[in-house]
Amino acid sequence: MPPRQSERNKPSTSRPIYAGDSNTDADGDPDKSAISSGGRALPVAKRRGKLQQMLDMPLDIIVEICSHLHPRDLLHLARSSKVLRKFFMSRNSTLAWKAARLTLIDPLLPPCPNDLSEPAYANLMFDTHCHSCLKKNSQDIYWRCRVRLCKSCYGAQRLERGRWSQWSTVVDVDVEKLIYPRQIDDIMPSLISNGPFYRPHLHHFVSSLKSTRPHDLEKFLKAREELVAYVEKDVRCLSQYLLFIKNTRSSELHRVRRARKDSIIEKLKEEGFQEEIDFMLESWSSHRGFVRLPEVSKAQLLTPRVWNNIREAVIKFMKVVRKDREYRQVETILWPRIRILNKSIEEILRPLYPYQISTLTATLCIPELYYRLNPAVAEFDAEDFQHFLQEFLPRYLEQHAKDAKEEFTKKTRKRLGLKESEDPFDLALTTLFICPHCSAGLTSTHAPFHQCHFHKIRKPEWMSQHYYDLCSSINTGLEGKRTWSPCILSDKGTERTEMVIKACGFDPRTATAAELDQADLRLQCTTSNERITLIMGWRTAISCCCGTSPSFALATGQQAAAVKPLEAQTLQDALNKQEQQHILRCSHCSDTLQRDKALIKKHIIGSHSINEPTEADWVDMSKTGPYVPDPIYVVSHPGGEVTAHLKRPL
Repeated sequence: MPPRQSERNKPSTSRPIYAGDSNTDADGDPDKSAISSGGRALPVAKRRGKLQQMLDMPLDIIVEICSHLHPRDLLHLARSSKVLRKFFMSRNSTLAWKAARLTLIDPLLPPCPNDLSEPAYANLMFDTHCHSCLKKNSQDIYWRCRVRLCKSCYGAQRLERGRWSQWSTVVDVDVEKLIYPRQIDDIMPSLISNGPFYRPHLHHFVSSLKSTRPHDLEKFLKAREELVAYVEKDVRCLSQYLLFIKNTRSSELHRVRRARKDSIIEKLKEEGFQEEIDFMLESWSSHRGFVRLPEVSKAQLLTPRVWNNIREAVIKFMKVVRKDREYRQVETILWPRIRILNKSIEEILRPLYPYQISTLTATLCIPELYYRLNPAVAEFDAEDFQHFLQEFLPRYLEQHAKDAKEEFTKKTRKRLGLKESEDPFDLALTTLFICPHCSAGLTSTHAPFHQCHFHKIRKPEWMSQHYYDLCSSINTGLEGKRTWSPCILSDKGTERTEMVIKACGFDPRTATAAELDQADLRLQCTTSNERITLIMGWRTAISCCCGTSPSFALATGQQAAAVKPLEAQTLQDALNKQEQQHILRCSHCSDTLQRDKALIKKHIIGSHSINEPTEADWVDMSKTGPYVPDPIYVVSHPGGEVTAHLKRPL
């Protein structure tokens, strides 16, 4: 028969309990928990809560214990159980909270404000949970309202006076009458100075105000005024203390991170990255990337175990720095060579070609220069290179123009079915070339040397990617940023010309410029407004900008008759523009452009000490394209009448 429950709960006497046994306490006495379980140790969960025995201690001992705790630790202790919370949240524990607060002497924590209890003060200062949603790591404290709020709760719980629909529901006419002649700011602290109010506090204040008896109202409002004045006085003191704590902590973390970074640098030197480290410390971008590495920026001292964990990631970054260092070393070799090339181009080609080749074009399009400028070539003589350029550049540009025209002639003959004896440059088709990138119009003389800001040079197959990247980055600091667009001598360059010739009723394979001029035809732009139409000659139609994809048709007899009286004036205006409008560029410096000869002469005299400037000292950049008359605007009226205008009518 099994024993009774009372007998089972009696301590076992089958063996004695000796000092040092597993069921004895620190003093050698039997453990009460073991005795109550018949000599068997209770599970850990049933032995919890022994910290509550500290409440049986005298108060002075509890205060002494708390004097060695941080207020944050005391908050955590008070939240560990209901019994401890009840004790530490009572008025009897005020001395314990003060003892914990007085431990903070560097700097000294300001005294507890009169409107806060010691636990509430510790919670406001040291607990980072949002007072509204309990979100962790909420750093914004609004001292006037004694609350800590996260960003979202600040936006949701604030109440601004400008929002009348919300404000009037809380501070209504009755509230304004009760506080008159005072303002709401005199008796209610805001979240920030002259800013919004904390909605829960404002609701509580309004309810308290309305529930106050009339004979106690004045006393209540005076107490509120004193509270607002007191809060405003200690706001600065509290905020400065917390700011000092944050700065101190930030300085400490910065010191730890710096020590970790220095330790990692020493480890990298042992790994053979001395040159990369010297380069990294001088390179702002590389050093910033190194400091921002998670393995480097962590606020934790470096130990052998930590280094083993982060070694692979840090070395991977240093290999990238090594490539960057090698790239910059090559750049220091290439940069002086390109400067010599740039200077030689300015001195040699500027007097010969208005649109001379740019430095970027020379470095990326000419194989002969690539094999001389390439940093892989160690031998480089500056004088020998300049003599080479003196002979090579003019000859190369002449040959380039010749090759471009021959290639265009060959393709055009095949496309149009021309005979071998027929030259496309004798036709009206080649009167003007339109750049497919920037829509600039140039004659056949200047088209092979056209440079375009919108054209990007692709890397040739014979060029290394490293050299291409270097030249592209280096030339952004030089004047010759424009790129060479030889594709202007192509089908795309003559698309509009061919379209205009067909609109005139001629065959692009046989029509010449003289035949089109003799025909005396006028075209209308069919992409313009139905009421206002542009009427022009065939030369104007080629070069005029009538949108991205214009189309043309022969003008009617009525339209041609309307514009004929104004054509002489438009032709004279075009001639005057050609004589007066100049884009003059100084031959001695690459960045000076003027539209007046007097101004360019003044610049040459003042900047280059040349007393009598001549045309050899500047280059006219405006002679690359023909000047043609502007189109004439023809307006169609409801009655069928048409009128011509030199300017677009309103």
